[in-house]
Amino acid sequence: MRTAVTYLLTQLRRKQPGEEAGMAMIMVIIMISIMLMVPVALATATVGQLPLARHDQNYTSALLAAESGVNDYINRLNAYANTNTSYWSSSVANTTGNTPPDPVDGNRALLGWVNVSSADPKSLVEGYCYTVDMTGTKAKGFTASPAISSQQGIIQLTSYGYASAAGALPATSSGANPCAGAVPSGGVERIVYEDLRQVGFLNYLELTDLQLVDQDWFNQEFGTNITDCYNDSATGNYAYYWKHTANDCGELQNYWVTGNVLYGPIRTNDDYYLCGTPEFLPTTNVASNQPVGQIISDDPTSTVGVNGGVDWADPYNQCGGDNPDFENVDYNNGGRITAETNLVTFPTLDNSVETWGKSTTPGNTGCYYVGPTDIQLSGSTMTVASPLTTASDSPTTANACVGTDVPIPSDGVIYVDSGSQDCSASFGANLNWALTGLPSGDVCNSDTSPGDVFIQGVTKGGLTVVSADNIFITGDLTYADGLGTSSQDVLGLIADNYIEVVHPTSGGSNVYGTEPFYGSTTVDAPADWGTASCNNNAANPDCNVTVDAAYLSLSHSLGVQNWGQGAPFGTLNIDGALAQEYMDIEGVFGGCSYTTQGVQTQLCNGMNSVYTYDTRLLHLSPPHFLNPEYALWQAIDFQECLTAGCQSYPTVVPPS
Repeated sequence: MRTAVTYLLTQLRRKQPGEEAGMAMIMVIIMISIMLMVPVALATATVGQLPLARHDQNYTSALLAAESGVNDYINRLNAYANTNTSYWSSSVANTTGNTPPDPVDGNRALLGWVNVSSADPKSLVEGYCYTVDMTGTKAKGFTASPAISSQQGIIQLTSYGYASAAGALPATSSGANPCAGAVPSGGVERIVYEDLRQVGFLNYLELTDLQLVDQDWFNQEFGTNITDCYNDSATGNYAYYWKHTANDCGELQNYWVTGNVLYGPIRTNDDYYLCGTPEFLPTTNVASNQPVGQIISDDPTSTVGVNGGVDWADPYNQCGGDNPDFENVDYNNGGRITAETNLVTFPTLDNSVETWGKSTTPGNTGCYYVGPTDIQLSGSTMTVASPLTTASDSPTTANACVGTDVPIPSDGVIYVDSGSQDCSASFGANLNWALTGLPSGDVCNSDTSPGDVFIQGVTKGGLTVVSADNIFITGDLTYADGLGTSSQDVLGLIADNYIEVVHPTSGGSNVYGTEPFYGSTTVDAPADWGTASCNNNAANPDCNVTVDAAYLSLSHSLGVQNWGQGAPFGTLNIDGALAQEYMDIEGVFGGCSYTTQGVQTQLCNGMNSVYTYDTRLLHLSPPHFLNPEYALWQAIDFQECLTAGCQSYPTVVPPS
């Protein structure tokens, strides 16, 4: 019996099969459910973020697409620089007059949307479309001008970029703007404004090929007969310092010396000749308030100069203690020249500007002259004497561009051409006062009339003066509104030969006062200097000359007439930009002592020089000044349109 009871109790204490199995299953199911809910929640959250992530991707891609449009147009401008110099004027309103309008190169982006990539199928739909503005209505900053394209050489491109994960590009608009079609749902469009310009020598205070005096000018000044310094001959005499020895062409080595000050960036294909403590300093960009200034040598060999540093030399070591200042750091304390290796290609004469100057050309309102021409600028008007210009040359010019109170040409171009008239009969001895300083080959005789320009005064607005021969600066040339950010005054001077500051001499001495030009017309020689000499004292102050302009001497250089003769007479102050084949020459420096503008120099003859870069030229060009044959196009300004009514997707906040 005991055994039976014990067995029964034992059986009762034992767990029955499946007694708690249901609860375990429930717990397992709950745990599995929880584990399944986590990835579902994560997936739901991730999927929820996809529209925003997709928008962020489209938002970035749309800007890149817009920039692709800008790059496409720039590439086309540069590709056609030599074969179609007017391609920059291609727009919806001006595409060769075809119906429908069709650019000569088949550029569809001017007519509607174009895919960024030709690959198919596309995982991302990206495209661009752009319009070209010739009116300046979208001008920004101090580039604003109703003639921003035609006169300043700046094109304003509006580039539209679009991106979407699916679908097609926006439809082409049937209106004046083919890019303004509605944006498909889910896509993003971004719009950028870019100012484009051919960037060349206007980016530099001075740009030279050779750091030597023009041998023709040197021979005329000193009666020498140097002929082979610019030839890569068997003797090894070659213009670039890094291609010849220290003594080759030594007489022509053109130095920057103590007293010379340059504010702004300068560049040369050669090495620099420096003596004493010339200063190469930055100037301040009037728009950005940032310093602008760099001295660059494109000597590909990084020459260590004789008695100097990298890319500069003082072969004759005549100054003693050479310590030039590079961007506020003198050489002895680590100041250096920036070394580059890409030689700059210098321009040739832009013959198209002659067409702009001829007012008889349909659509042009310039002034065209023949033979020696005297121009006195007075703001928006000028007084012009051009005795050899007749109605047979240009009827409009003869009637409207000669005399007093002549309006500045509306297209901003003056062109003075050479001719075959009897120059001597018209001028007689009236040009003889300058003949000692006229460049060699510049002849006024019975069958030759040089296209020389004599100019001074005050410029208002934009003006480019071009000479088929030489330009003579007869006095101060300044801007009516100055050099500030709000000023749109800009003067361009282009000479096929020389640009010279008038400095007549007689028997090796300076000549002062006015001299006859033609009939009763006189030119100052030098302007406003009177009859007294310039002795740098209270009674007879320096005869300083200030010139505000962008200069281009295509075959020679800028300088002071008769720079090796007469007593020193002050400082040439240049505000602008200068490009020339040879280095400019203002005077002779040696063992002399002359103080000008409070600066002690070793000037013996001619003038000292202080050059300051006009930083407005980074964005402002004289009318019809740049030729696409020698200046590549690039973007100089950028701004995205983010205002209401401009961006096609304004309701979505851009990602941070």
